Amino acid sequence: MARIASQGSSVGLSSEESWAGAEPAAGQGSVPGPFSLFCVQAPRVAPELLLAALADEPVVLWQPASGPALLGIGEAGRVVASGPGRFAAVRQKAAALLDRVDRAALPGVEPVLLGGFSFSADQAVQGPWRELGDALFRLPRWTYRCEGDHALLLGVIERGADGATVTRFSAERETLLALLTDLAAAPAAAPRSKVSIPLADEDPALLARSAALWEQGAQDILAGIQRGELDKVVQARCQLLEFGGAGLAEVLTALADERHTATRFAITEGALSFVGASPERLISKRGLDVQTEALAGTCEGADTARLLGSSKDLREQQLVVDEIVRALGPLCAQLERPEAAMPRALRGLVHLVTPMQGVLREPCHVLDLVEVLHPTPAVGGLPTNRALNWIETNEPDPRGWYAAPFGWIDARGDGEFLVALRSALLNGAEARLYAGAGIVAGSDPVREFAEVNLKLQTMRAALARSAG
Repeated sequence: MARIASQGSSVGLSSEESWAGAEPAAGQGSVPGPFSLFCVQAPRVAPELLLAALADEPVVLWQPASGPALLGIGEAGRVVASGPGRFAAVRQKAAALLDRVDRAALPGVEPVLLGGFSFSADQAVQGPWRELGDALFRLPRWTYRCEGDHALLLGVIERGADGATVTRFSAERETLLALLTDLAAAPAAAPRSKVSIPLADEDPALLARSAALWEQGAQDILAGIQRGELDKVVQARCQLLEFGGAGLAEVLTALADERHTATRFAITEGALSFVGASPERLISKRGLDVQTEALAGTCEGADTARLLGSSKDLREQQLVVDEIVRALGPLCAQLERPEAAMPRALRGLVHLVTPMQGVLREPCHVLDLVEVLHPTPAVGGLPTNRALNWIETNEPDPRGWYAAPFGWIDARGDGEFLVALRSALLNGAEARLYAGAGIVAGSDPVREFAEVNLKLQTMRAALARSAG
């Protein structure tokens, strides 16, 4: 690519390369369909290694604990939307964009759009989130897809492109394959030291003000619960840090310890990078099969017995389960879940989780399910509208894309979305970290504030390690 650093070498395409139709020569307008799809087997490397070798290309990453990892590089097309109708608008625009890709000659090879949404409508159109906006999805020019020991490189180019565009596309292909070959052949790097560069602690006076503001907010929520106006509100906190401006690839590498229990994700737009490692799935859809989960209730350390015996945490978890069943149940011919929540251990925390799987009554688009579910009471509250009104009125920092849906969509309307937790917005040397805790009857504001700060440690530690 024009902005991928030249590796000083190139490789020819293997015999495994394929095009959806003939490779588009300059001005070849007779081939139907505006996009050609290219696919070739590629060497397998960790996506963050490839990302580290890229210069200024826009990227988007989806890297789950299991299943295919997707690294989108560059942009063949994009979908943006704003306002309360952003889910429906993205669905319509995404379908139109993906319909322009000729997939018939490469059965089984599916280009996808990758991206996400803001937590609330019109919340990311100004301030620190404005470059990402309310919704942004990309059809990458190149998608590096890897699973197990196998990897593919997918490319998208307009049919009938001019000669310069075709030449540049071919050069990008050669550069990427050569780069992947070099990275795969390089000796494995020695494990990096776990020693972190300490991040500057929050100013004690600022921390005290944040704690006081938090406790005031929690007490206000508890008063609303006492009056019968609220059942739960998830109160979030934003922590602003200076971290030295490490690159996105370094931050993702530092999040590698979370890879067995979380999905690592990232998107760049202009100077911004939104990155995280979320433990919570919002929805996965393949045909009529769907999977989701309720994740709520938290304790510090690894004391699962204490968590499973906490009436407050079990009640908080049940609120989320009941609301997901209420929202998703009518759309499903069957929706199964275990009778009791199970513990899920993360770094320094244990959550309660109730996995659910179902079969839809009739076909629908994954974004229909996203719109029905978001925000779950695990990140918003109940009643939903009152909880969201409290959040928008009282939280001092806009959530932007924090706790919002992030994922991928294909042409069949299948896809997968997470809840963008354990995340940070990076802009140069500045990082905005976000975490929240659910306030329900019986919550202790002081303990909830401590829980939020513990959740912030996932990204704090990653930023510290990335600077080392």
